[in-house]
Amino acid sequence: MNKIYLKELYLTYPIKDLFHTLTKNLVVKIDEKKYPDWIFYFNENNNCIFQYNTKNGYFWCNYELYWNIFYENFNFNYIIVRDITKDMVENHFKLKGITPKFSSISLYFMVENHFKLKGITPEWIKRMIKYLVESHFKLKGITPVRYYKNLGLRVEEHFKLKGITPIDLI
Repeated sequence: MNKIYLKELYLTYPIKDLFHTLTKNLVVKIDEKKYPDWIFYFNENNNCIFQYNTKNGYFWCNYELYWNIFYENFNFNYIIVRDITKDMVENHFKLKGITPKFSSISLYFMVENHFKLKGITPEWIKRMIKYLVESHFKLKGITPVRYYKNLGLRVEEHFKLKGITPIDLI
């Protein structure tokens, strides 16, 4: 996207105000042992908003807490959000040559917990693995079953999502 188009967007929409609202009071966190090539940016609620990989230049943005806000407020597509983010981050954080991307909340959850629970082996790891496995299969159109209770309802929901109306289960 060219600079002229970006300037038009900045004049038409309050993009800079939104960016500054989302990025004010960010705290930089670094763990050179576990994440040697990464810089993490946390907001005042201790949520990881950005993850910057210094080795490959990828600047990961939290989808729920950053990327999606531009979709909802301005109805911008992926390319526009990416280019605005690149321009704003390069100017605001003085980082050059970044490639913005968005990431799911699960990656941020792991990083947030790493910094919150540094030095502790938490029980949440089992729950997180279960969540990731379930999310993986849901994305493939399979609904994992935790319990046999309400199995009929879950099978019906699965097929309804595929456009098939199942018969009553006996």
